[in-house]
Amino acid sequence: MGDTDNYDRFGNSYNISSILTHEKRLNITAYEDYSDIYITPPYLMFVLITFMLSTCIITHTALYHGRTLWNAMRSIDPEDEDIHAKLMKAYPEVPKLWYWGILVFFFLMAVVAVERWPTGVPVYSLLVAIAVPAVYVLPGGLIFAVTGQIVSQVSEGYGSWLMVPLHLAHT
Repeated sequence: MGDTDNYDRFGNSYNISSILTHEKRLNITAYEDYSDIYITPPYLMFVLITFMLSTCIITHTALYHGRTLWNAMRSIDPEDEDIHAKLMKAYPEVPKLWYWGILVFFFLMAVVAVERWPTGVPVYSLLVAIAVPAVYVLPGGLIFAVTGQIVSQVSEGYGSWLMVPLHLAHT
């Protein structure tokens, strides 16, 4: 019971394909006939710690780096330039319009892909797929810069839980 596998009510590994339709959607009657999903305590701890971590990194960033980030957003120089910043001043800065153009272009390509192929995924899920990482990229980057530890899997479940009414299988 120390693994991260899911189990059925009989103690066997959970057979996800037995409760899905051919379109990878949840068949509720097959789910009710088969079994609820039972997860092991270590996996439950992993999920709970992940949610705690997702709150902690936002709070830590706001408390310990908030003033520096606020000053940087207001274009106030929060600290002295290091040697790298001085060396980079020799090169012209890339216009911000280029970054926005790339973001819009690939977002529109993703919208076309979602609408063109029968994925069953609504377009608003693309907004969630951009918004959640955008919130966590700065706190995760700060923690990596300070500790060398990569904070991953913090927000992997948020998008799929917003998709619950569709009952899509994320396997």
